[in-house]
Amino acid sequence: MNGAESLAMGMSLIDPKNQIPHHIHQNEEEAKYVIKGRGIAKIEETEYELSEESVIFCAPGTHHEILNPSDQELCVIWVYVPPGPEASIRTMGIPTGSVKSP
Repeated sequence: MNGAESLAMGMSLIDPKNQIPHHIHQNEEEAKYVIKGRGIAKIEETEYELSEESVIFCAPGTHHEILNPSDQELCVIWVYVPPGPEASIRTMGIPTGSVKSP
């Protein structure tokens, strides 16, 4: 997001039968908003069903992952405060057939 200094925002498309693997952000809050599709958010030890218009929040230090067990693409908007994790995603690259940015 050009011009923003205190947050980063973007969109991820999670292919059917794929996921955003288990991870943690030490310093960033993260919010996700589901635009389309269905999935499962695992936050710490709890699973939440996701559908269109679902919102999830992860505080810093929270273990989390997003699963798409369906046959449809799962599309989520994400926001990090402060920005940072999105830079490492760009550096690492995105595995084919997993998560991609539009």
